[in-house]
Amino acid sequence: MTGRHHASCGVWRFSPKVQLRAMLSNALHQDNVAASAYVTGNGGGGDALSDTTITPTFAVARAMLEMKF
Repeated sequence: MTGRHHASCGVWRFSPKVQLRAMLSNALHQDNVAASAYVTGNGGGGDALSDTTITPTFAVARAMLEMKF
């Protein structure tokens, strides 16, 4: 399974030569979850095993000031 991701961005123009870009990635901050299941042994007499892996994620904020010369 994959997590949902949400990104937002905005641009503020202070003058024709100066602007600020702001970006927020993974705003929902949901962890990635992967699960698997399998049966060991031959035939139907094996053990059922399962594994779940949770990978934490982080929101990332970025700001860039752009100046044209």
